[in-house]
Amino acid sequence: MKSTSWILLTAASGAMSALGSTANDVMPFQRLQLAGCNTDCGRLEIAAPGTDGHWHYLCSNNWTLREAGVVCRSLGFESAFAAFPTFGGADADAGPLAVNISCDSGSEIDLSECSYSLVNGTSEGCSPGEAVGVACRASGAMKADLEFKTMATDAVAEWIAADARRISSAEENFGVNHNNRKLLNHEGCEIHPMVPRPWTSEFAREAFVFYELVEADYAIMDAELVSRLCDPTPIDDVERGQCATEESCPQKAATNGERLQQVLVDLVSRGLQWNALGMDLTSISPPSSVDSGDPAQVLQDELDLVMDLYLSYNPHASLHNNLDQPLRHSQNPMEVEEEDAMFQHLQRDGFLPIDNFGLGEETLQSLAQTAVTVFDPDFESNATVQVSSTSGGLVATARLELPAIDALFLPAEATADRGALGRVITKYLGPALLDGYKITKLATSSVDDEKSYVASRWHHDRSGRRLKAFIYLHDCDCDQGHPTQVALATHNMLFYRTDSLHATRFNDDYVNRHFTIAKGCGQRGGGFIFDTHSVHKGTPEGSHERTTVIMEFHNQLKCPAVRVLGLPLPCPSGDQYMRQVKLTDTAPFLRV
Repeated sequence: MKSTSWILLTAASGAMSALGSTANDVMPFQRLQLAGCNTDCGRLEIAAPGTDGHWHYLCSNNWTLREAGVVCRSLGFESAFAAFPTFGGADADAGPLAVNISCDSGSEIDLSECSYSLVNGTSEGCSPGEAVGVACRASGAMKADLEFKTMATDAVAEWIAADARRISSAEENFGVNHNNRKLLNHEGCEIHPMVPRPWTSEFAREAFVFYELVEADYAIMDAELVSRLCDPTPIDDVERGQCATEESCPQKAATNGERLQQVLVDLVSRGLQWNALGMDLTSISPPSSVDSGDPAQVLQDELDLVMDLYLSYNPHASLHNNLDQPLRHSQNPMEVEEEDAMFQHLQRDGFLPIDNFGLGEETLQSLAQTAVTVFDPDFESNATVQVSSTSGGLVATARLELPAIDALFLPAEATADRGALGRVITKYLGPALLDGYKITKLATSSVDDEKSYVASRWHHDRSGRRLKAFIYLHDCDCDQGHPTQVALATHNMLFYRTDSLHATRFNDDYVNRHFTIAKGCGQRGGGFIFDTHSVHKGTPEGSHERTTVIMEFHNQLKCPAVRVLGLPLPCPSGDQYMRQVKLTDTAPFLRV
């Protein structure tokens, strides 16, 4: 996979000691690559002649979307949706390069069109934690915005109104004080042991890979939660809190803090699930008895309170709470019993194994041969095929049109049936799009490759409810074949924070102790569908390479709404050939 880009940069001043150059030398950067994330995101690294092919990470005081966009275009993507001035994670033995790159317009095609100068005339002071990074967007990724922008804009306006209603509900029904989020006087306050308190340093240290990067935010969130749980404001007798049972609430609350604690204890007893990562609200039963009012409305008020206390810190909360959460409560069965069984399995676990996608032997052979061709080290990307890799080719993705896959959901006859899985996907996501597909090869060999392939750490994809389908192009061994691992039933969680990579990377021990794990492995032609909102990971260790076709599906409003809200999310993912085909009644998908 040749991906050589010669970028001629002339040092304005100082010495580039890391590369052994002197001032005013012309430095040809032979290659660019992304490392430490995936094939469409990561830390920017460069290799130059005369350095024995060694990769160097970059630090810059002037790293914006303009510069990131130029890097993405030079790697075959359309644009960047995020720039990381401190992506970090570089290996300590990699050479540093402290350089300010300035791209005037951001429309440059290659970094050679941008100007640069060494920071302070030297590369000293460029530590691995300061390495810059990018997240790229594939060509055509925003095509759906043209059709759905108006609908998404209207939906976002409704969501914002719903968010405001939740705040008012928490204030009016439970006395939550939003004007002073950190009440200081809680001396002597005791918090009931059943009250969720997920942001303590103990929980965070246990759960997160990058604990030191989430510690400060979690400490602030915990302090504000404690202040509210210990709010000493008296409650008038008429306004005192209600509980579903005497066992869960034997005494009436005297203060706002006591009332909040009683409500939360009652919710936990009725099915509220929580941990250090997030909360699952789908199993909470309505109160069996209330002194007044409709039990369903009381439950809604309680859910508003939970979202306000625990989930409002997430900048992506409006998207997750308003678009995704209602889909988790679908009760109506599907007409066909087999399809309903598949849907219920997916709705329960967030993971649906498929024994055979029905592609046929000829199609599988054709796709496998295409993979061999495009992942050959001598293959060069061109106008019709873009190959991206990360960390020296440990993970590689090919973005190209695949007629064999298109034939499954673009029928010759407009009245053709779209198939069982197409209907299951639409039931799960609502009106859905097939956003795109790709061929991916995973060639890591040991757990030591975890730093190069960040998807091999437990994580979720930050974009909320969406589906990916994996089709194995060869047998995928459950031990040596790099199976995707999924923590079952985590797809229903509303995570406390989804706004940064370090807040979405979780420790092995924590996940294995708290969840049941399923592996995506099996025979050639089979595969699985899973919700990427689930906690999941790739398996870095294994002696067999894994090659798969991967397809991605969203609700039609999801990605346009992401743009309306201005959220820097990978929606849709950048490393795929964009299709954005509606899964309607006249567009079949994977007839099985």
